[in-house]
Amino acid sequence: MWPCCPASWRSERAIQVNISIMRKFVRLRQMPRLRKKIEEIEGRLSQHDEHFKVMEEIVLFLITAHQSLRKKIGFDPGKE
Repeated sequence: MWPCCPASWRSERAIQVNISIMRKFVRLRQMPRLRKKIEEIEGRLSQHDEHFKVMEEIVLFLITAHQSLRKKIGFDPGKE
């Protein structure tokens, strides 16, 4: 099978360790892509935050403007 390798390298434990190491290297290779994707999402979220702030200001302005234009309905005991 593998004439150059000692028997201990062919054990089930050694094979599992090797597979684990390979998986770690694959994850390390994927990390820069993951970091780039996270930065891209954070950029989009910060833009959305700015848009939500503008929308909140507009809605609050419209609510306060509407409330100031409304006439009170009912009897005012202070007026005669």
